[in-house]
Amino acid sequence: MKDDVTLNSFPSNRVEALTMLYLQQQDLKDLSPEELTKKYFEVYKEVRQSILKKGSRDEDRYLQINL
Repeated sequence: MKDDVTLNSFPSNRVEALTMLYLQQQDLKDLSPEELTKKYFEVYKEVRQSILKKGSRDEDRYLQINL
């Protein structure tokens, strides 16, 4: 019997955390599950691209993350 336990938590990285923080401030009550899923991944992509773009500048080193 294996004694190792792996716990996965959400959010697991800054991109997921920032995506959820953003979405929590939006009015999502009229979205279907499909629309909400699409919105999540659209925001996720925007956040990730923003971090990659800004993280490449020296003054924004704090944004550099492992994606």
